[in-house]
Amino acid sequence: MNYIERFINRRKTWINSRSIPNKCLILLYHRVGAVNKRLDPYSLTVSPENFSEHLRILKNYNVISLSELIKRINDKNLNNNYVVITFDDGYADNLYIVKPLLEKFNIPATFFLTSGYSGKYFWWDKLAAFLEFFPNKKREFIDYIYDILKHLSYNEKQNFINQIFLLSFSTDSKGLMKCMSKDEIISFASSSLIEIGGHTVNHFPLGTLEKQYQKQEILKNKEDLENLLQKEINLFSYPNGNYNNDTINILKENSFVCGLTGSLGINSSSSDIFLLNRFSVRNWNQYSFKWFLKHWL
Repeated sequence: MNYIERFINRRKTWINSRSIPNKCLILLYHRVGAVNKRLDPYSLTVSPENFSEHLRILKNYNVISLSELIKRINDKNLNNNYVVITFDDGYADNLYIVKPLLEKFNIPATFFLTSGYSGKYFWWDKLAAFLEFFPNKKREFIDYIYDILKHLSYNEKQNFINQIFLLSFSTDSKGLMKCMSKDEIISFASSSLIEIGGHTVNHFPLGTLEKQYQKQEILKNKEDLENLLQKEINLFSYPNGNYNNDTINILKENSFVCGLTGSLGINSSSSDIFLLNRFSVRNWNQYSFKWFLKHWL
């Protein structure tokens, strides 16, 4: 989809949203930390200063937990405009930077964790760091290699990335952030403001897998997190926003209560709770973030 098509689709979505009296905007974050565009080609990192401003602004809105949103949709009781905060993947900065800020502003959020990477670096972050050696058309390189690697098995992917990564430089010297370790996840999830959801074991795009492998990815992740936290995991986010009918059926058959996509749009009392829309938040300053919220709510 080119820029013009994306613009037209976004405009249509916005126009349709204006006729909905009570709605919910689900925000999608990934990382909060030092912004380094060379290591973050998809601009998924928000600075701590900007994230703090986002939370300060959100104190003027009805921010609810994802679980409360699901209950309100099921009860047809979305009687106001609401905001839900979500984070995908489970980076360690979620514990050391995000959690204290949520507690400072007393705002809830839901975090979807990829259990196979606990205490490890994601392969795409290693790839982005390696491609610093190829500054020209770096984004094109990443898109091309990412499309190939995301379909490989976990071991094939790790072997390839580790070979090129370890030959080049130390991870820590490039400022990459690991995912939370198991002990860090336990500490993180102890906060009453934080909900934990599933995000598969290996972050595969589920819609590209046969049903049996989708089931393994989803249920092993659920088991890993439930054993670790001693609580039920029934919220889910589709990695890369990628899913199919098999994915949804697996969730419904295994006690999950929702599925979050990466599709742009608002949610209403009539939304399908297994196809909830989200907006990916960039490193916006307070003025851009205020405009964004007013524009959609």
